[in-house]
Amino acid sequence: MGAHEFWFEPSASHKATNPSSLMVDVLVGENFAGMVFPFEPRAYQGAYWIGPRQVVALHTRPLSEKTPMLVFQGDGLHTLAVATYATDLEHETVEDFQAFAREIGAGDVLATFPPIPNKDGGVKEKYRRFSKMLIPHGQTEVGDVRHGFEYEWVKSPTGLTLFALNHPAKHHPIDLFCRSSDAKVTYERHVTDADGEVPFLSGKFDRCLANAVFLEASRSGQAWSSTWVSLTWEPKVEKPL
Repeated sequence: MGAHEFWFEPSASHKATNPSSLMVDVLVGENFAGMVFPFEPRAYQGAYWIGPRQVVALHTRPLSEKTPMLVFQGDGLHTLAVATYATDLEHETVEDFQAFAREIGAGDVLATFPPIPNKDGGVKEKYRRFSKMLIPHGQTEVGDVRHGFEYEWVKSPTGLTLFALNHPAKHHPIDLFCRSSDAKVTYERHVTDADGEVPFLSGKFDRCLANAVFLEASRSGQAWSSTWVSLTWEPKVEKPL
């Protein structure tokens, strides 16, 4: 099994025809390309549309309502922030799980907690995702801020900061993807510094994705959990740290 990123992007057709609101697609895949799924906010543990005037809890809307369009609240940064429910998964063999851990940059965890197979020879994992999408609207320049998730990216004018359990995630491996207008994807793996920060990718891009994965084991080594944290944004002229 490969590692799969999870992120949000504006629906291109709607963005072109209705600039006062937004429809969103969910994408799951690798290397900043993936399958497109509809965004149904009531399927998530938490889904928030955060603008300069108010925070709208999308996941609490009545089921009788249609999936809402995301209406801009005037000039300023708007954020879609989502937390999923935990989902169970089973890797068929210990070797499959070890390959997955190494792929996400968590190979050192295996030395501390060697995975132990269950009676079927597999390794169980429970995963959860936290994802943000940043959408500027109008001319007002307002920076990204933390919104209270346990795991969260925050974008500054010069780089990104990763938070885990409400603290900067220092010395943690992360993946950065940026896509240019010709659909070419540039990828780099970084490690956050002592303040949980990483630089932007240098170059002219239309859209970027930051992703980090936190892998943890139970004391027995038989039950594992992973937390995936992503951020997507449309760069202007990014200045590396």
